[in-house]
Amino acid sequence: MKRDRKEYMRKWRAKNPDKVKNIRMKGRYGITLKEYDTIFKEAPLCEICFTRPSECLDHNHETGNIRGVLCNVCNQGLGKLGDTKETLYRAYTYLKERD
Repeated sequence: MKRDRKEYMRKWRAKNPDKVKNIRMKGRYGITLKEYDTIFKEAPLCEICFTRPSECLDHNHETGNIRGVLCNVCNQGLGKLGDTKETLYRAYTYLKERD
């Protein structure tokens, strides 16, 4: 019975990718797939580097608030610097002083 349920869900996901994405957007960000698509249409490029197409919906991990859209590289960069203004400012100062 368990195997049948898993197989059914696998097939359902394959046939309903938009529904799956809508469920994921609702759970992760509290928005619909339509709202998600609108956000990406309004910001087709990364809001930091302006060179790559936006791929990631950036959000505050503590509040869940959506901040904007970024490319994967910039989104990971923020994450690796701890998503804090202080760390980003120190990185900026470091580069500015050593240029």
